[in-house]
Amino acid sequence: MIPKNITAGTPESWESIAKAHEFSRKSINELRKAVAILKDQSVNSQIELGELLNDMIESLETSGKLKFTLNFDKEVENSSQDMKNCMYNSVREGPSPIANKRDHAYFIERTITIAR
Repeated sequence: MIPKNITAGTPESWESIAKAHEFSRKSINELRKAVAILKDQSVNSQIELGELLNDMIESLETSGKLKFTLNFDKEVENSSQDMKNCMYNSVREGPSPIANKRDHAYFIERTITIAR
């Protein structure tokens, strides 16, 4: 918590901001660890990759500005759980992350192809 008696632009204010930033960074790292543990616990349950990708696309298309085309080979569903998780994460956070498209809508349409 930043004390109320600190003036903006002073060394004390910068120190308080640095402490708050460090606290936030540590909190995010701890949250990521917790999510990873929860993910590991659910590894035994099979995910339907096609369904997850369609859900992601549907949620992003709700604005009406973005259009996705998913070319999905159903044979991919026979892949291992780890492989399907990797594919999902690659689409979501790869070199052209889908998640960022809702924030930086610089395209109208994107095609995603998942094939075996």
